Amino acid sequence: MNKCQNEKLSMEKTNQLTIDHLKLVSSQAQQNSKSEIEELRARHSEAVAQLHKLLQQQQSLANKWRTAHSDSIRQFEESAKAMSDELTETKKQYHQAQQKLQANESKMKSLSTKNKQHRETEKKMAKSLKLAESHIIKTAEELYGVVQKKNSLMRERGVMAKEINLLQSQLCDVPTFIPKPYIENPKPDEADELY
Repeated sequence: MNKCQNEKLSMEKTNQLTIDHLKLVSSQAQQNSKSEIEELRARHSEAVAQLHKLLQQQQSLANKWRTAHSDSIRQFEESAKAMSDELTETKKQYHQAQQKLQANESKMKSLSTKNKQHRETEKKMAKSLKLAESHIIKTAEELYGVVQKKNSLMRERGVMAKEINLLQSQLCDVPTFIPKPYIENPKPDEADELY
């Protein structure tokens, strides 16, 4: 019985030592965690402070840059506005040019159609003129032949008129013939008188 009690006391003592050791380890772990957390907080605070300082420095540099380059920025903005206005005007002119080009293309198409029609009309007129020219030439040739015939007839008429005039003049020069009584055996001197 004493042996069992001794073993029981020994086990309780061992358990107590184990619990004390666990408490000690836990306490040390908590202290270590606290110190690590505090260290992390300190580092975080330091990082935040550095970032805040850097932001202030950048803001200060930006303000200095704006102040130093305000004229350049203003000129750049004015140039950008002028370029934007010029681009707008260019787009407007391009749109107008496109409209004019479309109108000119429509006119060119219409003129091309009219030109084609005019060419066809010219061909028809040329053909008609050629036929009319052939007809005129033929008519002129016929008229020339008629004129030639007329001239020939007029010349013949002139010749005949001259011949008639000549005959008339010859007839006027012939003495009037008076027949005499028939003599069966005329004497030579009487025969001469007859002529």
